[in-house]
Amino acid sequence: MILVADILFILGALLQAWTSTVGGMIAGRSIVGAAVGSASFVVPLYISELSPSPFRGRLVVVSSLFITGGQVVAYIVGWLFSEKLHGWRWMVGLGSLPAAIQFVMLFLLPETPRYLVKAGQIQQARKVLGRVYKTDENGTKLVNAVLRRVEKEIEEEEDAAGLRGTHDMAKSAWRAKMDRIQDNFSQLVAIGGNRRALIIACMLQAFQQLCGFVSLFFSGSLTVYMCTLANRSFFDDC
Repeated sequence: MILVADILFILGALLQAWTSTVGGMIAGRSIVGAAVGSASFVVPLYISELSPSPFRGRLVVVSSLFITGGQVVAYIVGWLFSEKLHGWRWMVGLGSLPAAIQFVMLFLLPETPRYLVKAGQIQQARKVLGRVYKTDENGTKLVNAVLRRVEKEIEEEEDAAGLRGTHDMAKSAWRAKMDRIQDNFSQLVAIGGNRRALIIACMLQAFQQLCGFVSLFFSGSLTVYMCTLANRSFFDDC
């Protein structure tokens, strides 16, 4: 999924840099939007499944910080090319460079242990966990414990999804799944630490959207591109 998102980033950025029509710009922005949507949910998932539990939260947060930092860099790049002839093409075209670099680097990264266990590649999952955790005696015990926990979670998910047994068993599994969801929700709300984390996450997301930054960021930049394609001054005419 991340590789596909990188391909969409590259295609969308190059299309925007190459096109000379409003329709082409909209198509390029739509492709990049699809890449943003897919990458925004799968990258934190990949990080959380692969990273050691003591560092999982901070690594996901660092990923979010890099996204915001990348927006700052994008503004700086836009300012540097703002006075150059056809500088806007460089603004949007350079968006393909980070995606191309990440595309190459991803071939050096493994699949997550959870994915490997679901695919039946237990030894490969154990090898990946060995790279994540130390390989001494304590590390080996931890790897085995994590692997057993992952296997148990996957078995429970398969049972709850009704992938094993008859139709009656599927019904009981569905009931067990709903009970587990209710229990997890109760733990999320009733336990103080979980409740505080939930409130903070929801408030950050709400403030980010309600401030109007997303609308200004995407709609404003697209309007500038449209005016540029039409050979019109944004400040004078649009």
